[in-house]
Amino acid sequence: MFCIFFHRSTPVTKPAANSAVSDRDAAIHARVLDVFEHQSRTVGPRNVVISQLVGEVGISTKTLYRLFENKSHIVQELINSWADHWFQKREQGISEGLPPKERIELLITQWADHLGRFSREFWRQLERDFPEAHSIYRKHYQVFMEHSRQSLLVAIRDDLNAGLALSSLMALVDHAGTQGVYDRHNMTRRDALVEVIGLWANGALKQEYLS
Repeated sequence: MFCIFFHRSTPVTKPAANSAVSDRDAAIHARVLDVFEHQSRTVGPRNVVISQLVGEVGISTKTLYRLFENKSHIVQELINSWADHWFQKREQGISEGLPPKERIELLITQWADHLGRFSREFWRQLERDFPEAHSIYRKHYQVFMEHSRQSLLVAIRDDLNAGLALSSLMALVDHAGTQGVYDRHNMTRRDALVEVIGLWANGALKQEYLS
């Protein structure tokens, strides 16, 4: 599922940035998440080897466990960092005055690019082996969906149900983003997503919000 609609609903545990030491810890914290994400994309988070992780980051195991309680905590923080990133992207689109269709298209196509970096094994392990992190993932999605529904109310045609319109958008996105679907139509994933977003927008949005 293209769960690109995130909102900060669970606080991220980060070192306080009020000294040189904590600034360094914050940098290490971010570096650990970056390396962990890269190492887990193919093999999944469960199969990341801690000795290899700290070796690539360039820290000791003691330092790692000073910043993170365990591997599950690392995965939870990774999901939270995604939520921060995509929430900021959504807010940027709103602050820049992008029309609803363009905001949706930008977020979904960029999330599709992000999603494509991860194997199916990654997502299987996230749900099966890291239930706390998966719960955070789902919670961010649900809260963002409600905020997105609220933000789209003014743009959706008055004769349509905004909740149904938004869920229909996600159903179209899920369908078009399936490899067998876009391959069958000789399209790239991005082109298929852009097309169905356009189809949805032309049917669901008020005319003045389509420009």
